[in-house]
Formats: sequence, structure tokens, C-alpha cells
Amino acid sequence: MLELSGGHGADVIYDTVGGETYEQATRAVSRGGRVLLVGFASGKWGQPDPQHLLFNDYSVSGALALFRSDTERDLTQEALSAFLRDGSITPPVTETYGFDDVPAAIASRSGGAVGQAVVTVTRGAVPQL
Repeated sequence: MLELSGGHGADVIYDTVGGETYEQATRAVSRGGRVLLVGFASGKWGQPDPQHLLFNDYSVSGALALFRSDTERDLTQEALSAFLRDGSITPPVTETYGFDDVPAAIASRSGGAVGQAVVTVTRGAVPQL
């Protein structure tokens, strides 16, 4: 992130994973930036370090969708979908699988994997489960 932003860092990081991903977020956020904790798919919460927050001048806040109205959740989903469509945000594709490898793709998402596994499908393909 630092390289992509010319050393500036991200203004906002939306962390749905927690654990090590939270730690990475705290190293990639800009001064004055925000890390939004919205989940812990890894099964572990990040542990904010007050000294790191102070000296690196960023904030951490929680945004659990459970406490949002249906309208707020819908608006958030629409906004994030629009960002994906227009390329404002691009989740990293970390692995690509053929349709025959669906079980391996599913297995790759366990254990706190970060990123996005993509399964390519061709016409007439049937997975061997």
C-alpha cells in the first residue's frame, strides 16, 4: 500500500479479517487516516497499540453492521459495490483455480487466508467433488 500510494498510505482501511491483517493495516494507513474494524474473519481481533496510534497519528474505530439499520446496510453495500464496479477499490486476487479445483479453492479460504480466490468457469464445466 505504501508503494502504491507513493509512501503516503491509505486514508481509510476497511478491515473485515482482523488478526494479522489488522497489523498490516496499521502499517499501511496514512497519518490522519482511519482503520475501520468491521469483522474478524480470521477469528482474531486486532490489538490496538496506543503508542503506535499516537506516534503514527491514525485512528481505529469499529463499524459492526449488526448495529446498523437495514437501510444503512443496504446503502453501505451499494456504495462498496459501486467502488468495486468503478475500480476505486480492487480486492487482491491471491489465487486462481479451474472449475475442477473448487474443493481446493474452498479449502484455501480456511485458516485465515487473506485475499480473494477466483474460480474460472468454462461452458459445460462440471466440478469433480
